[in-house]
Amino acid sequence: MRLLLDECTPRILRTALADVGYDVARSKLAQDDIGVLRQAHREDRILVTFDIGFGKLVLRDEILCYGVVILDESAIKDDSSSVFRLAEEMKSLGDELEGQLTSFRNNKLRMRALPLAAKPKD
Repeated sequence: MRLLLDECTPRILRTALADVGYDVARSKLAQDDIGVLRQAHREDRILVTFDIGFGKLVLRDEILCYGVVILDESAIKDDSSSVFRLAEEMKSLGDELEGQLTSFRNNKLRMRALPLAAKPKD
C-alpha cells in the first residue's frame, strides 16, 4: 500500500511505516491542504497526517482521495516504540484503510467511509 505523509509528520513515522512494508512518500512543501490531497490522489496514496482539517475536506467538501489517516500527535511520544506500535496497528488493518477516513485518536480507532473514494490504479 502506498502512503503520503503530510509535512507535519516526523521522520521516525516514515521509517516505521516503511519498516512494516508501506511504500511511503512525503508531501511537497508549501502546498495548501487541497494540493496535498490532489498529490495523494495523483500518486495513488493514502494521506497520513495529524491535521484534522483534512477530515473536514474529504467529508464536507467531498475531495476525491483514496483514504485519509489522522493520527493523534500525542500518541507519538519521544520513544520510538510507540511509533512502531502505531505502524504495526496500521499495517494490521490492511486494505481496510482504502476508501476510509481513519482516525487513531485518544487510544481509539474510528473509521468512516468516504463519500468520494477512489480506488488506486492497478
